[in-house]
Amino acid sequence: MHRSATTGGLATWTLGLMVATVLAGGIADAATGGTFVLGKSNSAKTLTKLTNTRGTALSLVSPAGKPALAVSNARKVAHLNADLLDGLDSRALQRHFQRTIVVSPGSSPTAGGRALRSALGGISSTNTTPYLVQVEPGNYNLGSSSLRLKPNVAVVGGGRGVTSITSAVDAGAAPYVGSVNMVPHSSLSGVTVFNTSTDASSFSVAMAVSGSTGTGVIALNDVNLYAFAGNTTGNFGLLFSDSNAALLADDIEVRATTVTGIAFDVDSGTTKVRNSVIDGGGYAIANSSGAVKFASSEINGAIFGAETCVGSFDSSYAAIGTDCH
Repeated sequence: MHRSATTGGLATWTLGLMVATVLAGGIADAATGGTFVLGKSNSAKTLTKLTNTRGTALSLVSPAGKPALAVSNARKVAHLNADLLDGLDSRALQRHFQRTIVVSPGSSPTAGGRALRSALGGISSTNTTPYLVQVEPGNYNLGSSSLRLKPNVAVVGGGRGVTSITSAVDAGAAPYVGSVNMVPHSSLSGVTVFNTSTDASSFSVAMAVSGSTGTGVIALNDVNLYAFAGNTTGNFGLLFSDSNAALLADDIEVRATTVTGIAFDVDSGTTKVRNSVIDGGGYAIANSSGAVKFASSEINGAIFGAETCVGSFDSSYAAIGTDCH
């Protein structure tokens, strides 16, 4: 009996020591196939899966102000449905635009030019749905290509001198082509447009309105149109040759300051311009058979044709007549 009691006591003492060691946290961290130990680092070499066939499989609770979960990297977690993002409810997050296209300048002016042409190219030439094309600040180089707007599309840049569109395209034969080509029911604002072509086989045009198939108004606001690269055939800031269209322009600056420059050329159609600057080295305004009216504008250069000017002046702020002379 004495020997049996001694053996039993030794076994009990050994078990107690093991339990005490575990409670004291003195054993190695749990590994693959082991028991999950709270308050300790647990590791595994295979996927650990927790399943609850009757409800939520895992609930994590932490003190206020402390994250309930931490991850080791920024990799995407598939199927993770989060209610908040940076503290914002999902309903507060901006939805994907349905009728707004945002164009960024990309890694270079050439890349930006391609992106801009692609954005407009994706809209039908007979479009009837209103679109906004928002062009971020930057330089957009079209190379020897041009940009043609579409009906019911407003192109808005970051501002003159902030967003610029440049092209070396030649005007070719009628219908003429400019760096930017407007159509009825289109508008442009917040942009500087350059034409840098010096190819004497044709003239250079910053903006053209020519050969439209529809009728309607074209709107310009806060726009610069520059064609002064020195093309010996001719440089046109704005060439308007479309009896189907009417131009309404406010706060534009049109310059074609070389000796072959015509800042504002109208072959047909109706144009109304106010609060603007028109500066031409050859002619400031040349009107063949259109209806041309200016109000509160600065006109610098010779005048050809019949125009109407109201409250306008020259570069010295001397008033000019109602015939713009």
